[in-house]
Amino acid sequence: MWYVANRERLRDENLKKYRENSELAKAKARTFYQENRQRLIERSQQYYRSNIQKKKEYDQTRHKKNPKLRRQTELRRKYGMTVEEFDALLGAQENQCACCRELLVQPAVDHCHKTGRVRGLLCGPCNRALGHAREDKERCLRLAAYLEANTCCVAGKVYSL
Repeated sequence: MWYVANRERLRDENLKKYRENSELAKAKARTFYQENRQRLIERSQQYYRSNIQKKKEYDQTRHKKNPKLRRQTELRRKYGMTVEEFDALLGAQENQCACCRELLVQPAVDHCHKTGRVRGLLCGPCNRALGHAREDKERCLRLAAYLEANTCCVAGKVYSL
């Protein structure tokens, strides 16, 4: 009963202590994690394996209640960017694909798979084309040269470009 009556006061006091000694607390937490890293990882994996269905249900309900959360989590996890940074990039590109300049309906985040650096926002076809070309500049240039040099067939007739 006492705890319930004093919960907010205790929380405020603990938060104040943490803020006053935040660097010390962070250092202790880092040290603890480094010393117990493998044990903590195994414990987390074991919990996940034994509660996988429960976790999936929780994530689905959480994302249904807040659809923006899924995108926010995905952007942060995959690309290390916030929704605000994404929106700023979209605005800088004037809501157009960085490659073909068509209006973006469902923008795809284009990033370097070696460095993880975000290059821009692309439309689906441009993003897939870049992926199929394995992000190889030379391959893309050869494809462009191939299209330039070869003929085009329309309705059964062959035309030279």
